[in-house]
Amino acid sequence: MPVELLAKSNLLHDELIAIYDSVAPYPERRFSLTMDACGIAFEHASGVQSLIAAGLHISATALLRVQFEALTRAMWLLYAATDIEIEKLLAPLNEDTQKTANKLPMATEMLKALEKHGPSMAVRPLMQFKAISASPMNSYIHSGVHPLQRHREGFPAVLLYQLVISSNGLNTMCGMLTAVLTGHTSVVRTVRTLQTLFAEVLPPLEDAEKMASPNEQN
Repeated sequence: MPVELLAKSNLLHDELIAIYDSVAPYPERRFSLTMDACGIAFEHASGVQSLIAAGLHISATALLRVQFEALTRAMWLLYAATDIEIEKLLAPLNEDTQKTANKLPMATEMLKALEKHGPSMAVRPLMQFKAISASPMNSYIHSGVHPLQRHREGFPAVLLYQLVISSNGLNTMCGMLTAVLTGHTSVVRTVRTLQTLFAEVLPPLEDAEKMASPNEQN
C-alpha cells in the first residue's frame, strides 16, 4: 500500500472532520439528527483508516460496510424518513423506544425509499456501491469465504487500494451531506474544492457533489 495514498487519505479525512466540527445544521430536528448520523459515519471512516494502518485489513473491510450503512442512514433521515420515524429516533432510549426503533428500515429498504424521495445524483453512488459490494461486504461481516481466503492468502494490493478509495468516497459524500445540512452554499463549495484537490484518492464523485441542498443560504 503506497504510503502517499494513506497519507493523503488521512489528510482528506482531517479536512472533512474540521468542516464537520466547525459547522451547525439548519435548526430543525431532522437536520440535527442527520448531522448526528454523519458524525457516526465519520467515526467509522476513522476506524477504517486506523485498521488499515494497523494492518488489520479484514476488520477494515468489514467496517467499510458499517460506514456505508451509516451514510445511508444519514441520507435516509434527511430525504426519506417520515416525521414519525424521526421522532422515534429522537425519543429517550428505553426498552419501549428500542423495540420501536428496531422496526425502522435497514439498508435495502432505506435505499428503496431514497430512490423515491432523495435526489438522484446523491442516491446513485450509494446504489452503485451496494450493487458492486453487497455480496463481498456480507461475507466479511459474517466471516464467509472472502475473509477466510484473505486470511489464508493475504490481501492483494489492488484490494487494499480499492478499500481505501471506497472509504474515501463514502467519507467525501458524508462531507457533502454535512455541507448540505448547513444550508450554506459556501460550505458546499468548500467540500467541492476538497473533491478536486484530493481527486487522486477518490472514485468519480460527479454525482455525489450535485446533491440537492434544501434551505440553501449564501
